[in-house]
Amino acid sequence: MGLLDCKKKEKGRLVGTVNLNFFEPLNVYHVGCHLSRGIWNKGFATELLNGVILWGGNVKGCRKYTLLW
Repeated sequence: MGLLDCKKKEKGRLVGTVNLNFFEPLNVYHVGCHLSRGIWNKGFATELLNGVILWGGNVKGCRKYTLLW
């Protein structure tokens, strides 16, 4: 599944990444996101992670996730 880039729609500027990967030793999917500081606290991470988790469940059949801080 891997790493996806995130761009601001109006300017097409790269603002971060979101990822969904299978972590075989624990038999779980790892989700994560890295965003530019300028867009923190605006709901982008929540929207990105919700989207990738829904996509993982609906398209890839993922049922168990872990988020590492």
